[in-house]
Amino acid sequence: MLFSRRTRAALARALSYRLSHPQIGNLAYELGVEAPGDTRLECCTNLIKALESPILSIDSNRVILELLHRYVAPLDEASLEYLPEIPGLVAALRLDGYEIQNQKIIPTTPQPAALAPQISALEAALQVRNLAVAARHYSQACDNLTAGNFEAANGQIRSYLENLFITLAHEASGTSFNDAGAALQHMKDRGILDPPLWNTLRGIWAVCQTNGPHHGLSDADEAVFRLHMATAVGRYILICIP
Repeated sequence: MLFSRRTRAALARALSYRLSHPQIGNLAYELGVEAPGDTRLECCTNLIKALESPILSIDSNRVILELLHRYVAPLDEASLEYLPEIPGLVAALRLDGYEIQNQKIIPTTPQPAALAPQISALEAALQVRNLAVAARHYSQACDNLTAGNFEAANGQIRSYLENLFITLAHEASGTSFNDAGAALQHMKDRGILDPPLWNTLRGIWAVCQTNGPHHGLSDADEAVFRLHMATAVGRYILICIP
């Protein structure tokens, strides 16, 4: 069980919506930490950060799970979908390999295949390859998803893949492109991508053209799926095109 920093930040936002200043202070006292701040969000963020202090002999992940069970899991499905800050937290939990069902936090599989470590690995790989623009779009996609901005997340996923395909095609062949589809076609024609991989990437690129940054067209399930897909594509294509 390991909760990512994005999930912890999303939990702080959710707690700041659900708890009053006195309740936050009482919770901090209960946990034996300090939670200073002028706003509820600042207090909750400092509370969550304090749990990671090496001075405290506590398992911060266990405490995070307890807070989720206490303040988030009991919410009904309508509240989980529509209360401010909650949808982003639910999406972040899914990236960590957990879902909320029957008012419990449960793993999506017996051994959660969390996406969060893959996110960190891809972000690092993009930086190592000097793919700064793709890395920025990818990071913004992750941040928008965990903030509950699903349309914006989809838009950034599209921008990330577009820049990734165009930049890798230029690096591999020296040819510049303004269109990701043309870049993929060129890499296939030059033998940089084999036909099965090209066909897969072409299909994924086509999927990214629909239900993008248009209000009301995207939901958490779709955005999480797209991020999983885009993460796998990034990890794999960076191996195929060294």
